[in-house]
Amino acid sequence: MNWTALNSALSISALVIYVLHLAIDPVTPTILYAQTASNTGEGIFKSTNGGVTWTFSNLGSPGLKQAP
Repeated sequence: MNWTALNSALSISALVIYVLHLAIDPVTPTILYAQTASNTGEGIFKSTNGGVTWTFSNLGSPGLKQAP
């Protein structure tokens, strides 16, 4: 397996976002979830295209908010 850096897709308003955990859907491996942290909070991002683009999703978890 080869890895390619795609972290630039996880930026919001020039914030630095750190990926704490990465999960790959075992049935559809192009679906990825990234648990993230920044200086303004934590959140979960989801990609449905193998990490090319990401969208914020709290997945119904209370307390997770998108950084401004």
